[in-house]
Amino acid sequence: MQQLGMDYISIYIETPRNLSVVSNLPCDMKLIYRDENLFYEDPMIRNQKHGLFMMQRDEKERKFSEKIKSKFSVHNIYARSSIIGSTKVSYVLGCKDSHYSQFNNNFDSRIIEFTKFMIRKYRHDISQELSEMKMSPINIAGDYFIDQLFTDEQIEKPNYGELICLSLAKEGLSMIEISNITGYTINTVKSNLKNSRVKLQASKTIDAAMTALNMGWIS
Repeated sequence: MQQLGMDYISIYIETPRNLSVVSNLPCDMKLIYRDENLFYEDPMIRNQKHGLFMMQRDEKERKFSEKIKSKFSVHNIYARSSIIGSTKVSYVLGCKDSHYSQFNNNFDSRIIEFTKFMIRKYRHDISQELSEMKMSPINIAGDYFIDQLFTDEQIEKPNYGELICLSLAKEGLSMIEISNITGYTINTVKSNLKNSRVKLQASKTIDAAMTALNMGWIS
């Protein structure tokens, strides 16, 4: 993990009734997590998130991240989830240093490949430990299921002008109003919004704005 610029990774594999976690956290951290029932506070579990999340954090994510930092001196960086049928696989990254690397697609691609490698490595152990896992795609479909994980299109951060237009569009302003505020021509505003949708893999401007908001790129 350190070669990838991170210290810790926790991989969660969930079915409707079972949960298995593969993690390189030290044993003492795992024991505290268990003994203090942090399972009930963990925002990685039983959520409806898909794709990237925990960039711009909601209240539950913020509180849990602060607790993890206080107890273990670990900074949660970001998380990604992939849902196929009734099975969800997600991971969260942690770092000892507060000056950790920012998100980028190249880094994330390497994390995804590492996650798939770990699932392949421990797939048999996971499927044998939990009854529902034995009948889940991770065991029955094997490599085909794992290959389909995290195949949602990767996003790209829009540039400064595109983010300005997107932020104003989020407030319900028309392209004419955005043009008047920014000084951009209407064609430039239109182009900036289109580029934002493309980079953020969104069909609608409001969807692009929500993605940028969740990533912490606009407010």
